[in-house]
Amino acid sequence: MKKLFSMLIMSTFSFSLLGQSYQSLTLSNAIAKTLQNNYDIKIDQQEVSDAKQKNTWGNAGKLPQINLSNNNRGTVQVNQPASPFSLEGQNDNIQLDVGIDLQWTLFNGQRVRFRKEQLDNEEQLALLRHQLIMENKVEEVIFQYYKVLLEQEKLNVLIKIQQNAEHRIQRIEKGVQLGENSKFELTREKTTYFTDSINLVDQKLKVESDLQQLNYILGEEDINTPYQLTDSLEVPTLDLSASSVFDKVNTQNNQLGVINTQLRQQQVNVQLSKTNKIPTVSLESAYQGNLNWLTADYPTIEGELITQTNKGHLYGGFIGINVTVPVFNGGQNERKIQSSKIQFHKKQLEQKKKKLELKKEFHQLFSNYHYNQEKVRIGYLSQKSAEENLQLSQEQLDLGSISVFDFRQVQNSYMNASLNYFTAQYELILSQVRLLKISGEILK
Repeated sequence: MKKLFSMLIMSTFSFSLLGQSYQSLTLSNAIAKTLQNNYDIKIDQQEVSDAKQKNTWGNAGKLPQINLSNNNRGTVQVNQPASPFSLEGQNDNIQLDVGIDLQWTLFNGQRVRFRKEQLDNEEQLALLRHQLIMENKVEEVIFQYYKVLLEQEKLNVLIKIQQNAEHRIQRIEKGVQLGENSKFELTREKTTYFTDSINLVDQKLKVESDLQQLNYILGEEDINTPYQLTDSLEVPTLDLSASSVFDKVNTQNNQLGVINTQLRQQQVNVQLSKTNKIPTVSLESAYQGNLNWLTADYPTIEGELITQTNKGHLYGGFIGINVTVPVFNGGQNERKIQSSKIQFHKKQLEQKKKKLELKKEFHQLFSNYHYNQEKVRIGYLSQKSAEENLQLSQEQLDLGSISVFDFRQVQNSYMNASLNYFTAQYELILSQVRLLKISGEILK
């Protein structure tokens, strides 16, 4: 039985021993790896690149369109005409046509400028959405980093509890040999020990699973990359002012930035829809050349046929101004203008809703932040008190002053106090990070 207990103890410490060979990973390094390697960030970066390359004056319609055309054709005809004035025989014709034309919109009611503003806003929206994804991923990696630390702290508590159980079993075994304890007490303690061992294995699985999730967020190709996290749950709290943080929410929050940019986009759409009622003036110019060769059988005075090739050409160009004036299209333009105004008003309401939503979320987060600080303070005192009580109870158990059952209750109290304290630390970190995110400071 002692051999089996030793094997369980070795399995208990195997995680800690392996951890000594792990690569060190600080929180700042984890954030840097995420920003560099995370696939969601990489994928969305392509949207930003696409929006940037589309945002040009040429794409807005300011520059002229120039087209080059070429049309070559060869024909072979065998002609037996009924008219005596037509050429009889085989006619071979080769024709080469080359042309170039230019079309340029000179005036369309500032449609080009409004279209360029649309492209500017689309690029800005892509950048803001990319910022949101980066914020979400930084928040996610911070949460996961401290989640691993939290589960490791829980694992350490369970290791300590199992060590205490091993110590009690050894003491009870000696007591059975001396007649001070019964086999029932020994069997009961062994059952408890094996239950603790199962809980320990489950906790080790949680730690391993959370580390794999962390590697996924970091963009590691090897999902089992070993890391030893060097930070701790004891993060210094920030001295945050409600008014200053809320001011940053109104000026730096990227969700609000997206709504504001969309509102500007709708305003541009209103102006753009009005240009449908304004005349359009465009310049059109072209130049075209034609070369052709005709080979045919020509009759002579003597009545014979002579094969002869004639060459010809045609070239010339034109330039003109086109004016298009909208007169009537069944009220479609007016409906487009009214529709764009309705969408603009809708976006204004969405902006007000988002501001109210962020205000509510901020006050909830700020309250949670201060309450979590209080919970950490109380949890620390509770954990220290439970740890001291555990040490005293261990001494009383060794002296035989208390029963194993009483000690088990004290041990459970210590475990619960420790887990509550670690959880309170984790929740404080979450609330602090969420405040940084909502105020647009998380990437800074």
